Amino acid sequence: MDSTCTLEIMIDDKRNHIGIAPAVSIVLPTYNRAGTLGRSIQSILDQSFRDFELIIIDDGSIDNTREVVRSFVDCRINFIRLEKNVGGAAARNIGVSHACAPIIAFQDSDDVWLPGKLEKCIIELKSNSNLSGVFSAFLQIQDGRTSYKPSYIPHEGEMTKAILYENFVDTPTCLIRREIFHLVGGFDPDMPRYQDWELFIRLFKYGSFFFIKEPLILSYITPGSISTNSYAHSVALQMIYDKNRAEIESNRKLNTIWLANLGDAQLRWGAVDKGVNNLIKLWRLNPFSIGIFSRAIAAFFGGKLLYENWIRIINEAKRITTKFF
Repeated sequence: MDSTCTLEIMIDDKRNHIGIAPAVSIVLPTYNRAGTLGRSIQSILDQSFRDFELIIIDDGSIDNTREVVRSFVDCRINFIRLEKNVGGAAARNIGVSHACAPIIAFQDSDDVWLPGKLEKCIIELKSNSNLSGVFSAFLQIQDGRTSYKPSYIPHEGEMTKAILYENFVDTPTCLIRREIFHLVGGFDPDMPRYQDWELFIRLFKYGSFFFIKEPLILSYITPGSISTNSYAHSVALQMIYDKNRAEIESNRKLNTIWLANLGDAQLRWGAVDKGVNNLIKLWRLNPFSIGIFSRAIAAFFGGKLLYENWIRIINEAKRITTKFF
């Protein structure tokens, strides 16, 4: 067992003692989410497909997470408490290392699965042995508003390229064959953000995934659930770019988008030299773009302050133009 964790509660399904593993292992990491954890667990136990184990990883919580888990009496629940907080990526990897099933699913401690989620995903996986995994649409709930996500989904044959433009996969909607998860190395715990996006870029290179258009989970956006750390944002983008540099640089449009995002992110957290360097690369790719040229000049001569003021002016001009024209 990993030295960072203690197996505080472990209630094995009796089938495992005679060598019969469940069909699905569900990994649920949690950190100080006792207030929402109960509804997340209950939504799993309410699934129409019942052949699963639930592995809950308490990532060093200091609230009453333990008591919430203990309130559920179900032989399919396994509880692992980490002695220190290791982050969501490492916690998920630890959970998978304890999984018995050939198929892995992930749940977040503030999301809710709709009752047919597992069953509908399993049907798709069983119908096509060539699939490495499936994922679905979801309903995002924020400030009382509900929206269908993702807003864009590429055709099945285009997913490998499209995932480099943006992440359209929500991890709790997925079922992944365990062998492919191990093949790509699991989540990268060194990523300060976007661990799920980086993982799916690798997964899509090795196998095909099927998208279910029906929303199968409710994803709640709560205070603190979205990081605003500009440093982590910048570093994570750079790591993804470096890992996929060959593919990105071979596509002019894609490289333009990445250099613009990198330059913007680096300038906003104060890495002026790196930001300016990427904006100059961006301008060299698009030498006849007045907007990109002025953006690079503002950053080069004025640093972070002038660049941010320039961005505000451009955004205000766009707002006024949209309003009146």
